Amino acid sequence: MTAVTADNSRLLKDLQLFQEPVEVLDVAGNLVGLFVPADLGVKFEVASEDERRQAEAMMGKEERYPSEQVLDRLKQLEQEFERRRLNGQPELTTEEALAFIDRLR
Repeated sequence: MTAVTADNSRLLKDLQLFQEPVEVLDVAGNLVGLFVPADLGVKFEVASEDERRQAEAMMGKEERYPSEQVLDRLKQLEQEFERRRLNGQPELTTEEALAFIDRLR
């Protein structure tokens, strides 16, 4: 990434010449910030949530679950921890907890 030292001799016109992000430094070499040109020469499109999920599904990404379903499974896991505690059983190991969650899917 390009770095620019910002002092009284640097003008906005100088920064407008860059077509990529530029680090802005003070005269002591400390990072002041990052200048990102408004037009990077590339048009980015934001995909809708449905389009993103479809693309991920086609690329073999893991299946996604609604947050309500995830919270319900976590609640069931918490209940299992409590049930075991009340019955004097040993706590679930990490592997057992993961297996429990997998069985809920």
